Amino acid sequence: MDTRTNADLLVLLPHVVDAVTTAATHLTSNFSPDLRSPATRDGIIAGFAALDTPVEEHLRRELTRLRPTAGWDGDEFGTAPLPPGEFWVVDPVDGVVHYTHGLPYWSVSVALVRDGVPVLAVVHAPPLGRTYTAVAGHGATVDGAPSAKTEPGAALSATSLGSDPAGDPESTRRAGLSLAAVAPHVLVVRNLGPTSVQVADVAAGRLDAFWLYGRTRDLLTGALLVREAGGTVTDTAGRPWTDRSDSFLATAPGLHQGFVSLLSTVDAPPTTSA
Repeated sequence: MDTRTNADLLVLLPHVVDAVTTAATHLTSNFSPDLRSPATRDGIIAGFAALDTPVEEHLRRELTRLRPTAGWDGDEFGTAPLPPGEFWVVDPVDGVVHYTHGLPYWSVSVALVRDGVPVLAVVHAPPLGRTYTAVAGHGATVDGAPSAKTEPGAALSATSLGSDPAGDPESTRRAGLSLAAVAPHVLVVRNLGPTSVQVADVAAGRLDAFWLYGRTRDLLTGALLVREAGGTVTDTAGRPWTDRSDSFLATAPGLHQGFVSLLSTVDAPPTTSA
């Protein structure tokens, strides 16, 4: 990708940050540690929509004003590759489950994607007081640097072990196998909140590695943050990651091959006895 054309995105970036932080005020004004989610699944899903809708409407209005030629994609769990051209990919409340349970692990996530490749990213996590940004070819701004660790046994790693957002049982099965493959060989494995913040914390050097099975556009924002911070992003087999990949791995550079080796057993063909 020719990043020489991205100087205009450096001018655009602070305006996107303003739009994201303003949209998040609706969430922060209504958030409390005393929140408790509805008792039924239908009630929880209805609560999700009530949170997402006003934030998405604000972002769509402001981001369209900033980049009128860019399309809009509000389906963060979408699995089909985006068409050619520029699109805003937005998750109005990443970590809405945590929000509705009074937990402070949620964010607003925005990426500008050009021909399937993220070129601008903003993750704003108000309860944590953090905003992560990146522009392709111009680095990431986070309060840290990728971990210098090279030994998986010392790695603070994270993954997402919930049901696959697209309803793919195979991804859920692989996620379970991956935990058994990795956990005995690392310092610890955690699920520390929304995907956007966990991947952003790999960029910041707070986490050493994050992996996930399944295909979702929600990963585009974090992928740019990690790459621009000097980390490594591939699928779990070590191949280049795109929005067509069915797995995702982001690590500190010195840990990448070690995690690929650990995760290689998940998709290995079963052994047969003679």
